[in-house]
Amino acid sequence: MKKIVIIACTLLLQACASSYHPVSRENIVSSPPEVNKVNGVKVTIKRNASFIGGGLDGRFYYDDKHIVTLARGETYSFLASAGQHKLGVKSFQPIFLAPIPFYRETNVIFEKGKNYIYLIDSIPSAGLKLLETNE
Repeated sequence: MKKIVIIACTLLLQACASSYHPVSRENIVSSPPEVNKVNGVKVTIKRNASFIGGGLDGRFYYDDKHIVTLARGETYSFLASAGQHKLGVKSFQPIFLAPIPFYRETNVIFEKGKNYIYLIDSIPSAGLKLLETNE
């Protein structure tokens, strides 16, 4: 019994580790519009690597267009134009074995010369949150 508890704790800790890796090519659904690198704003989307909420299907939308579906621990970066945009996450959150629709969207204003990093969180009340902005 002691070995089982140790193994379970080890697996849980590994699953909660927040190491990120690039998204698998098959999960990229479409490309955002082409943007000139000089005028572009770098946007990075990360999917929470936590074991909790692992059943969340992390579909990311940019200006109402499905761009990528991120698995746990995956990240995707793209260039966006400066100005106002709509970011969204659509999914099905498995609760008591029943898929519950989950959708969060936010309107953002990207400033030229800045980088934005967002996290798709597995907690339904959070959805998509800004982690950091830097130049």
